[in-house]
Amino acid sequence: MAGEPKGFLLQQSAITPGVFTEADFVSFNKIASGKFANVFKIKHKVWRVNLALKCCHLLREESSTFESFSIVTWEVVTQQRPYAGTDILAVFVKVVAGERPCLKIIPEDGPPGCAQVVELMQRCWNQEPKRRPLFSEIVVETEMLCSLLQFPDIDSSKTTEKARMCLRSPHSSLQNGTIISEIASYELQKLSLLSGTETDGEISIDSRRELLHSLLESDLSHLKRIFRKEHVSWNFVQDYTLMHLSVLTGDVEFVQLVLESGGCVNDQTSRGATPLILAVQYRFVHLCKLLIQEGAIVNLVDEDKWAPLHFASQNGDDHIARLLLDKDAQVNVKEADGWTPLHLASQNSHENVIRVLFTRGADTSSLDHEHCSCLHLAAYYGYYSITKLLITQGANLNEAQTGLKTPLHLAATRGFFRVARLLVNSGADINSLDHSHYTPLHLAALNGHTGICRHLLKHGADAQQKSLQNWIPLHLAALKGHTSTVRLLMEHLSDLNVGGDLEWTSLHLATCYSQEDVVSELLERGANPNATEASGWTPLHLAAHGGRFRCLAKLLDHQANVNAVSHTGWTSLHVAAVSGSVNIVRMLIMQGADLKAQDQYLNTPLQLATKHLNHNVASVLSAEETAKHDS
Repeated sequence: MAGEPKGFLLQQSAITPGVFTEADFVSFNKIASGKFANVFKIKHKVWRVNLALKCCHLLREESSTFESFSIVTWEVVTQQRPYAGTDILAVFVKVVAGERPCLKIIPEDGPPGCAQVVELMQRCWNQEPKRRPLFSEIVVETEMLCSLLQFPDIDSSKTTEKARMCLRSPHSSLQNGTIISEIASYELQKLSLLSGTETDGEISIDSRRELLHSLLESDLSHLKRIFRKEHVSWNFVQDYTLMHLSVLTGDVEFVQLVLESGGCVNDQTSRGATPLILAVQYRFVHLCKLLIQEGAIVNLVDEDKWAPLHFASQNGDDHIARLLLDKDAQVNVKEADGWTPLHLASQNSHENVIRVLFTRGADTSSLDHEHCSCLHLAAYYGYYSITKLLITQGANLNEAQTGLKTPLHLAATRGFFRVARLLVNSGADINSLDHSHYTPLHLAALNGHTGICRHLLKHGADAQQKSLQNWIPLHLAALKGHTSTVRLLMEHLSDLNVGGDLEWTSLHLATCYSQEDVVSELLERGANPNATEASGWTPLHLAAHGGRFRCLAKLLDHQANVNAVSHTGWTSLHVAAVSGSVNIVRMLIMQGADLKAQDQYLNTPLQLATKHLNHNVASVLSAEETAKHDS
């Protein structure tokens, strides 16, 4: 940042250069760069690096202020530029006057610890200098927050996966009668602005009005009596023609009448729907035969590239599907997203249509634009018979869609035991890895599908396989509180203290997420209550921080070290003093917590409670210190 003018917020001296070592700037780097900012979904690496540089720069500047750090924090949390569009002089006036960036735009559904980040930020920009924390205190707090905010986004793939597998629907899901009513009502409203003596082309307004009323009232006998050849040329809203509307009535005689009067069998609406597409969509078999006989193009597609065969396959209409295929409909035609009729039939569990498609050469290896196969769809929806049929027709068991998930990954995630067992018994790769290096066992454990986990383990699934973030299946089951799954996985592990991302163990995760039963199971089976993660926090630190009273009691019952210290010198009592839980503080004191323990900045628990305005905790600690002194 050489040559950069000193920021408008750098006004008074707060520290002098050389007071802090390089290690002291680590937490600030974390806040503005990857470790902390990633939690808030900041995607631009350059921005993260710049924020990290700002943090270090602010601490090294002799004229640095507390507001500087808090503004950078606001920038990270909101992912927006502070005082956007305001010149430096105006910003200076705002800051001096006490005007701070808006807090309302901070997301309410932030990650654990977000509220503490905001609270620290507000203390840093407090108008009263005496109420602001020392920089040494900020370092300690940011270290704590960085420890708490570094969690995997374990469920991040679910939304995308669901979107990929969502039910496909045609451009109109309205009933045919509803479409006719809406069009007729709209056209009548337009005609109400015109007088009955006017004409529109060769058709009088009254004649049009009478036709529309007959359509609106579904009076087909009257409609056929008043029908004239000139009506065929009439275009309705969205380019519907009388040919389209006649098909929607489902009346073969009326359709025949329109055709004989010059109706175009391949007319398309503004969205590309043809009379044949409508007839297929609404399952009018006799009309389909008539339209094809009159020259309807069976492979003419709509704007989404849906062909008539797509609609027949989605509807499960094997009669119409066979009729279209007999007239040379393309069996592997793809719509806009790459779905074939076989995809749609598989998604909707229409085995009858699938069998028809296979007789005409349907390709089981066809993939959509995201490499989704028909077998993926059958596995995702748990269709056992469809899955079995696709496998017998040569579907690739280990095809990997976007995200590298195989059909077995999907069945394991969704909990479809019979489908998962069928895939395994048919030779699917049990230990295949998706883009996060999750195996099917990871996903079954994450979702608590114990039966699937048991079957996978029986057939050689690796219980020690690590994901890209170093999570094994036990970590995921513990985090989600799936007790029976945890019991099963522990039987296949020799070490229950395997560290995942940042060396978090299963016990850390279960404690942090207050999964009390899992905490008990892990401790009973020998999990180490004093294991430390990358910042030196034990599960007891996490229980103290989160107010997890029962988890804390279980840990203490299994010889958790009440005075274990983190890398910044914090004991569990320091953490509880900052978090403000009186009950946790009392429990720790009863178990021998050191009231005089000092962190690396010489803060005792009482001093931290006082600085964080946790008066009730401070009173308890003060009373205990007095009592011990008197004794």
